[in-house]
Amino acid sequence: MFVMDAFTATAEEESKGAVIAKLLEYMKSCQVTKQWSGGSVVYHSTSVSVGVGYTVSVKSKPELVDDGLVGGGKLLFVQGCFLYKTFDIPKHSYFCYFYKQGVTKIQNLNICTSGHHAD
Repeated sequence: MFVMDAFTATAEEESKGAVIAKLLEYMKSCQVTKQWSGGSVVYHSTSVSVGVGYTVSVKSKPELVDDGLVGGGKLLFVQGCFLYKTFDIPKHSYFCYFYKQGVTKIQNLNICTSGHHAD
């Protein structure tokens, strides 16, 4: 199972630690989740090749796209959490990517410098 969340922040909010705080809060909430209902099965690839992976998508809230984001004054952060079991032991993997107008290609979001972990 996976869950994702998107939020925006200004460069000033980022420099004051608001983004790191939000990422840490999200990671903690992911890590304490031990059970879930439903979900899907993700199998690893047995072949060795580049570019094999699991594609996830999420539709952002329309209010996240505003003049600040389009003009480059805000960044869009996408954070996610995979929950899975290995031999009936709950495991977690979380990640963060960002978009900044004029820096990021929308097809390939940039990797955040923090907000990644797996257990």
